[in-house]
Formats: sequence, C-alpha cells, structure tokens
Amino acid sequence: MRLSGSLLAIARPTLWRSLDSSNRLAAFIPFVGRTIMETPAAASRHQHVRRLSARCRQPHYLADVMPKPRKNYLLALSLALGVFISGSVAARAQDDPSVRVGFAEVSEPVLYFEAAGKGPPVVLIHGGNLDRRMWDEQFQVFAKHFQVIRYDVRTYGLSDMPTKPYSDVEDLASLLRFLHIKKAHLVGLSLGGRIIIDFALEHPDQVQSLVAVGPGLSGFQWSRDEKQYQLMLRAAQASQIDAVTELWLKSPYMAPAMENPALAPRLRQLALDNYRNWLGNPALSRPIDPPAIGRLNQIEAPTLILVGSRDVHDIHKIVKLLKTGIPHARQEVVPGAGHMVNMEKPAEFNRLVLGFLKEQSK
Repeated sequence: MRLSGSLLAIARPTLWRSLDSSNRLAAFIPFVGRTIMETPAAASRHQHVRRLSARCRQPHYLADVMPKPRKNYLLALSLALGVFISGSVAARAQDDPSVRVGFAEVSEPVLYFEAAGKGPPVVLIHGGNLDRRMWDEQFQVFAKHFQVIRYDVRTYGLSDMPTKPYSDVEDLASLLRFLHIKKAHLVGLSLGGRIIIDFALEHPDQVQSLVAVGPGLSGFQWSRDEKQYQLMLRAAQASQIDAVTELWLKSPYMAPAMENPALAPRLRQLALDNYRNWLGNPALSRPIDPPAIGRLNQIEAPTLILVGSRDVHDIHKIVKLLKTGIPHARQEVVPGAGHMVNMEKPAEFNRLVLGFLKEQSK
C-alpha cells in the first residue's frame, strides 16, 4: 500500500501542525479527489469519501460553530482528516480476504461496516467518541466462531454525518436488512450499549441475545460534570482538536484505560480521528419513545451485563437498574477495569462474552 504525498503530510501530526492554514489547505486539496490507498476496493470507498467531504462543506454543518464562511471551509476540511486517516485502517481490512467491507445504505447517508467469519451473526457496536476499531481485540477472535459485524455509528469513523433527523436504532435495523440478517447477538459498549437496549425494545424479534458493556440507558439522568463538559465543548467549537481530545481522555471514563502505556496511543488516535462528532447536531438524533428506563421488564432476550470495577458511578447505577429490571439478566464485574473493558482486559472480556454467546447459540 502507498500513501499519497499529501496524505503523508496529514498523517504525520508534527508535520501537519507545523503548517499554517494556507499550507494545510494546499497539502489537503490535492488529496481530495484521489484514492486514499492503492487497493482493489479503493474506488468505491473513494466515491463515499468524496460524497462525505462534500457534505461536510455544506454551511449548515458548521454555521453555528464558525460563522465566517472561509473558516467554515477550513474547519470542515480539518474535520474530514479523521475520516481519511481512519480510511487507512479500512484499506487494511479490505486487503484481508477474510474481511468483507462495505457501505450500507440507511435512511439518508451510509454506514461503513466490516464483517468476518461464519456462523450465528454477532454485531459489535462501539462507544462514543470512538469507532469500530475499538473492537480490534475481539473482531478476528470472535470470527473464529461467529459471523461478526462491526460498524461505525453515524457521525463516527467512516460513516456519514446526518443532515436531518435519524435514529441509531433504525440505522441498526437498516444495516441488518442490508446484510440479510434476520436475528443477531448484539454487543455494545457505552453508546453501543444504549443502542442495543433500545433496539431490543423496538425490534425484539431480531435479537438473539444482548451483551451490554458499561452501557448507557435512554431516559437515565446523568450527573454530568457541567464545567468539564463546557470546557470540552468550547475547545471543540474553537477547533482546538488536541485540547478537546486531552480533556476527554482525562475524564473518569477514559482515565483508567489511559494508565496503560500500550493502550493510551491507540485511544488518543481514536479520539482524534472522531473529533468531528463534537460538532454534530445532537438535536437530529431521534430517541425511542418512551425511553428504555421505564420498559426494561419488556426485554425478553437473554442478557449479559458487563462492567469494570473502576467504571464511573453513573454506569454502575445503570448496571444496577438493568440487573433488577431485565428478567433473568446476568451480571459480571471485571476487576481492575474502567469503562473500556474490552480494551483494558481483552482476555477476560473475550472469555466471558464468547462463553455467553456460545451458550445462547445452542
């Protein structure tokens, strides 16, 4: 595989930071309209990237953040960097003949997905400010026993940004339809946990089992550190990519995982690559109604709840609600792990989850 010259400048953070705005634009523009990687599947991915970057340049994406047109254009281009760098990982997946990749059409844009293995379908859904790559320690391991699908939730990774109201639940339903999957095991962490719980209530016939990992929960009242959140939001609006990333990585959700020197660089890159999520419009996300918090007793699918012993208080409160609210739910606590259980303790996570999925597939 060969990187284009302009992409090399973008992919090297020290070189990229040394350029002023006009030079960054000069380095970036020749890259738009070319394939990212020299791979057989680059053409189809390239078409999507051109479509995505064109959408990012539309004024309504950034009008509330950067009112000056020129700054809007430059910021939109910088936000697309994460998509292009993330594309190099997609290219590696496309070079692996055992991995199937593509873009699934949903209500408005497209969702990027990767699939591997044969057997009962298992869908892995990532957490917020991350993308499908957080499942690297599970994807191929699980594919030895199951048909495994991981995808980028809308606004993350290689998936598109919304321009009108959408539903994460219906996006997942559309992905399963696109892949001709009638029923699947669903594994979700944090944001992904909230999505699979909502999906189990809205589409119960399509759920074989649930694995909710440090999950969110629709209708739950979060005890957010408002000062910290406003600091991150202002940094994002000022296009201070490094600042908002570091603030997020120092939060109680990520701090335990960042203590691992082998894991910290990966998490930092994932957060940088998904920076554009901070500038999305949360009002476009359409929640289920009524929310899941008052309907947990309606979930019929076998459910495993996983949580790290060092995860934040709110997540432990949600886990308790799920354990008492979902009939016959099973709970496991992973000692020493924080919020990113699957990345911090991959061997223990894989043992618990594979054991559960095999049991539910008999």
